[in-house]
Amino acid sequence: GGAPCAPTGFAWPRSGIEPMAFLGQLSLAEVRAVLPESPLSDAGWLLFFYEQDATVHGDEPEDGARGRVLLVEEAGGLAPVAAPAGLERSHPERSLALVPEWTLPDHVSAQVERLGLDERERRRYFDLCDALAIRQAPVDAALTGEAPQHRLLGYPALVQDEPDGADEWRLLLQLDSDLDLEMLWGDAGRLYFLLHADAQPDGLERSTRAVLQST
Repeated sequence: GGAPCAPTGFAWPRSGIEPMAFLGQLSLAEVRAVLPESPLSDAGWLLFFYEQDATVHGDEPEDGARGRVLLVEEAGGLAPVAAPAGLERSHPERSLALVPEWTLPDHVSAQVERLGLDERERRRYFDLCDALAIRQAPVDAALTGEAPQHRLLGYPALVQDEPDGADEWRLLLQLDSDLDLEMLWGDAGRLYFLLHADAQPDGLERSTRAVLQST
């Protein structure tokens, strides 16, 4: 949330004539410091935007609704960008802590389906996923789902089935519905920014897509 920091002359992303809502930005140098094996570049900032109407409860995105991921370089300096006219939806500024975690493919993913697990093995996989969640988060939050599950890279925690063509895409950023951030995706869903498997570190803007899943 807050205001994006960008170079002089920054063009605010739009959907048609309407400016998109700014969701947040990530320092790639900080990401690399926490995750040395990150497939992302080690310099610059990623800025995330999405259609305004899809960031509040009850407003499902229309066909063609989409987000935007921008990579901005620090050369020449960055400064906060004032909100453009027509931007009605903004989110409170919050700092992020990057904490490494283990993730596993969701039980509805094609990766798990290809394993051909029988009923007993599937239950054991569910138990493994639950145990991993409990180990990495407060027990109550992990079991009740009350703590928002924001995630950078790794495997997505899906609300519905995998998006079409999931084998060609991997998770870039998962944003959960979060009252503290005033983000409610549809009916308490999640927003996923996906990165194409063949994307190069300097080609993120051309190789991303956004998918919203609502409960």
